[in-house]
Amino acid sequence: SMVQVGLVLLAWQIGTRFEVNALILLPSMVLLFGFGLMSRYQLRLARFQKRQRAFQRERKALTWYFQSAVQNMMDGFILFYAVNSREGEVPRFQCVDINAAGSAILGREREQVLGKSLSSIFPPCRTSDLWNHCLQVYQSGIPGQVERYHYPGMGAPRLLNLVLYKVCDALALIFRDVTEPERWKDVILAQRDLGASLISASRMEEVFERCLESALQLTGMSGGCIFLVNQASGTLELAHVKTSPESSLSPQMIQRINRFDSHAPLAVLVRQGRPVFLESKDVYWPSGLEGLSPAHQETAVIPVMYEEKVIAGLVTLSSRKIDIQPVRGILETIASLLGNALIRIQTENALRDSLQTSAAIVREISTGLYIYRHEKPDRLILVDSNPQATRITGIPVEEVQGREINEIFPALRESGLLDAFLRVVETGEVFNTCDQQYKDYRLEAVLQIRAFRLMENRL
Repeated sequence: SMVQVGLVLLAWQIGTRFEVNALILLPSMVLLFGFGLMSRYQLRLARFQKRQRAFQRERKALTWYFQSAVQNMMDGFILFYAVNSREGEVPRFQCVDINAAGSAILGREREQVLGKSLSSIFPPCRTSDLWNHCLQVYQSGIPGQVERYHYPGMGAPRLLNLVLYKVCDALALIFRDVTEPERWKDVILAQRDLGASLISASRMEEVFERCLESALQLTGMSGGCIFLVNQASGTLELAHVKTSPESSLSPQMIQRINRFDSHAPLAVLVRQGRPVFLESKDVYWPSGLEGLSPAHQETAVIPVMYEEKVIAGLVTLSSRKIDIQPVRGILETIASLLGNALIRIQTENALRDSLQTSAAIVREISTGLYIYRHEKPDRLILVDSNPQATRITGIPVEEVQGREINEIFPALRESGLLDAFLRVVETGEVFNTCDQQYKDYRLEAVLQIRAFRLMENRL
């Protein structure tokens, strides 16, 4: 320091003035200068050790925070060290850490995973080569992502989404179970396809078959049946039965009794208008169906509603325990589609019967009927007629169908009837005339005529 240098110079001046021997003065100056350097080094060393201890405490705290975050994160985390990672050798990835979520997703205890290789934790499969992805990420240092199925010991296959990245000389995997989102995506698409197919269905049996097939496929249940509700008596009439090929149930077992009276517990459950899930032992089955109880464990009774009335019942049977919440949503959606399709087909059948009845009446009445299509401004084209019109006029409909009314009846405009017919099309008012005389080159008659509009452009 400057003080030490000053003291050395002062000692030199004193020694020079009083003629002190230099051999005595020089060691004293060197010793004084060395003590100064030593004190300065010790001061800097103490400051460095203090900063290092603070850094170690901060690093331990950050490490604890990181480990706590990893252990409590919702995604699975697993860390692999690369064994035999010398240059030119293919590394073998060995698990050194896994969090609680990762153990739960893989369905294995932490102790069962630690020390295991990558291929033993994630066995190779045809759909995803995870080991090659991991090796590529480890060698390039560029993170990657892959999806693959994992097959736990006793459970169903799970679809995992894995993110791979390199951490120093280790390989880290963050993964999550995306089975349910993917499954619900498939369920929504299947329900959409079912709704589209029911629109084109024209027969009740076709609707029943498609609804039951979709219900069994999306829920994994063993079998099901559809009952129609008699609104007058409250009884249930068996309409359709379907069972899964893998189940022990057969359609014949359910078809033994195809009717439930209004007081039967199953009929009461359907008519109460809300979904019911219960164990099979709680459902009352009539004589002859007791053998179904040991074959399945769960029963779902879903009413099919339309305008707050129960019109049918969807009953499904499962040979295993089911997760009620998702199954209920699927079955209620199918029941809604089933109800809309039933009402549509019933309405179409009723309308078809009504049209057929009306057509039969029109064919048999003694009055002649002509149907014309109006084309603006003043054209009336013959669309159809009944047999009595041919008998009265003597003009076969096959000869004049599709022709204009003036070509069929040339004298119509002179009689004023054409203008009257056009007013009927425009205003919708009914036109009546009695004792109307008409004469052309092939028809002469006194007619009673009534003209009315059927729809916007039909007379």
